[in-house]
Amino acid sequence: MNIEKEVRFLINEEQYQNILQNTTPLEPECDTLDVTFGYDGFNSLKKFGFVCRVRKKKKGIVLEIKKKMIDGWLEQEAKVDTLSDGINFFSFLNMTPYMYLYKKREIRKYKDLKIFIDKVELLGNFVEIEYQDCLSSNEEVAEFKAKVGIDSQEEDLYGNIIMEKLENDMKFKENFEKSLKILIDKERR
Repeated sequence: MNIEKEVRFLINEEQYQNILQNTTPLEPECDTLDVTFGYDGFNSLKKFGFVCRVRKKKKGIVLEIKKKMIDGWLEQEAKVDTLSDGINFFSFLNMTPYMYLYKKREIRKYKDLKIFIDKVELLGNFVEIEYQDCLSSNEEVAEFKAKVGIDSQEEDLYGNIIMEKLENDMKFKENFEKSLKILIDKERR
């Protein structure tokens, strides 16, 4: 189990290039797919304090449970053999899938910060800054943001951004729900 503290920002191409120039690579870009499950859809986190997801990434497939803490996330994961195994596991607990997130993720480092560059399908490009391993996290995050030219407001969790789009954009909602159903139906075979 580990505690994760993070902030995320929407980035443009210039900021992306600045991030590449001012960080060192940890892991090359890879595809990541998250399928999130709950007992009450997008209300699950607020209502129960945790989210469950199946994550498919380069290193394999894991079940993840992320519990919201006051100043971050407590995270636990367990490996499974296939995406179908993960989907069936949470379905067996009567949880329903309500969100998927497909992204290309590259992991980099700046001092004691872990830098995740996420190219998120349907949402755009983001940088997620993890700072749980920093002694002076506020200073390092501020320094990094200044160095790469990030002066925008912090973005919400990807799930909350998607939820807002689902509530306010009917075309987005139709496409999203159709894509989620196709993904789940394909994996349940």
